[in-house]
Amino acid sequence: MVSFITFFIICLNSQALFVFVMVKIDGENYCIPRDQFLYFASKVWPLFDAIMYNFLPFGIIIICNIIIISVVLKSARNRRKMTTRGGDSTNDDSASDSNSETNRMTRMLLTISFFFILTTTPISMYLMFAKPNAESEVVYSENRLGFVLCNMVASLNHSCNFIMYSVSGPTFRAELFRILRCTCAREEGLASSRSVSRATLSTANGGINS
Repeated sequence: MVSFITFFIICLNSQALFVFVMVKIDGENYCIPRDQFLYFASKVWPLFDAIMYNFLPFGIIIICNIIIISVVLKSARNRRKMTTRGGDSTNDDSASDSNSETNRMTRMLLTISFFFILTTTPISMYLMFAKPNAESEVVYSENRLGFVLCNMVASLNHSCNFIMYSVSGPTFRAELFRILRCTCAREEGLASSRSVSRATLSTANGGINS
């Protein structure tokens, strides 16, 4: 599956080898679309890119989140029914904890989903509506600035996912702290072992010299 996706992405982006050409203007190299592919590069490809990079992934994420939330809510309702029939206070506490966990997971999934659409939409909109040919240096500079800003916002989606999961997911945060504690404890154990080994070696060398 991974090989197929990789192959598909390579084939999808290989169009740049035929659509664009490198030209030198005023001593600087620019990558511009060929004349026969100008409409494709300025109208068709930005729309296709927006669908593949923004709208389609967001749709898949939302559908998967709805399925996950539905299954979790169904399981919570089943546990609540079992608790009601059992009439045990311990079960009531367990059901309450389960509902809280469900609410936290729902908030986390929705936060990640809408953060994705919020950060990837600007670059998609820019590529669809920006003018490919600048009439002046001012327009060209504005286009470049807009592209850089939108691209930076899109990069936030990839760089901030870890932070978003840590902030909105208590379970993820707890596991992260557990891993960090285990790592620190392992490092302390290794440092202690090295100290003991050095002390033992030093004692052995002292006995041999004497």
